Amino acid sequence: MIRIPEVVMNGNVTYHDVELRFGRYHNGCIALALGPEDDPLGVATVNLIGSPPAEGCVWIKDWSENEGVLVSLVMAGVIARTGRTATTGYVIAHEAQLLVGEDD
Repeated sequence: MIRIPEVVMNGNVTYHDVELRFGRYHNGCIALALGPEDDPLGVATVNLIGSPPAEGCVWIKDWSENEGVLVSLVMAGVIARTGRTATTGYVIAHEAQLLVGEDD
C-alpha cells in the first residue's frame, strides 16, 4: 500500500493522505483502488475489455466521480502519462505507466 498526500476527485473535492491499493481485474490487468478497503473512495483505473494497457501501464478513469484523479496521481509520482488514450463510450481513458509497485 502507498500513501498519496492529496487526491482530487469529483473535479474539486480534495482528499488528504489517501491509501493507494493494488489489485487485479479478472483478466490480470492491474487495478488501483483509492482509500481504505473498509471505506473506499473509488477505483482510479478502468478495465477496457479488448484494449489492454501496455506492459507496466494502466488505464486511468478521469471522468465523472474520478475527475482530477489523473493529475493527482501524476503529481504524486505514482504514474506518468504515455500519451495513449482510448475512447470508451462517450469518455476517454488515459494510459499511464506505473512508477511505483505493490511493494513500494
